[in-house]
Amino acid sequence: MCIVTYSPCKSGFIFTSSRDESIHRSTEKPGFHKHESDMLFYAKDLQKGGTWFAIDVRGQKLCCLLNAAQHNIQKNNLKSRGLIPIIGLSTSSHQKLIKTLPYVLITVDFSSQPYLKQTRNCGMLHTTAIKSGEKSDLWASNNLYESSEIEAFKKKWASLKEEKSPSLVKQFHDESAQKCNSQIYKRKNADIMTVSTTTLIKTNSRFELHHQNRMTNKTTVVDFNKN
Repeated sequence: MCIVTYSPCKSGFIFTSSRDESIHRSTEKPGFHKHESDMLFYAKDLQKGGTWFAIDVRGQKLCCLLNAAQHNIQKNNLKSRGLIPIIGLSTSSHQKLIKTLPYVLITVDFSSQPYLKQTRNCGMLHTTAIKSGEKSDLWASNNLYESSEIEAFKKKWASLKEEKSPSLVKQFHDESAQKCNSQIYKRKNADIMTVSTTTLIKTNSRFELHHQNRMTNKTTVVDFNKN
């Protein structure tokens, strides 16, 4: 799932995830969920109970998941990848890794100067890279898009100015959103489309989440400064 972008802006950043998923997979609207001592904010996947985009408002951190291509991986006894963002934000001392299908997890820590951590888990290979929050970036799920399509997304994103406005980021994701059974997808006739786009805007004056349900064309805006 997903095309994900990060863009630095004055005194903060804009982080956006467009979720590509089956139209038959139900999702609860974004809200707060308690996990032991943690209160996390996310839209809950009602099929598996996880999410793809979770925020620790108090801890000033977010985790966003992208599915990755799978090659010769045994699917028996695997947990849902949707649990990974929740585990990634857990402050519990007994949190542990779980076995899942391959994924890429993007973590943004904005408790001070923003920085990004990218974790790739592809079977036996587990790698982590730390990136400065000073440059924009784009990720896309290679289980849904061919490498040529991903490069086209990256090229278009890179052609935009480095410091992008919320409206420019929204325009990019609107233009990149795919209709149901788009021929761009690797998987054909699987009833997949860009079902939603979620954006976190964090600056000195704004701390907002914008969640656009593309199936109902309804947008939810949450101002964390008022919560």
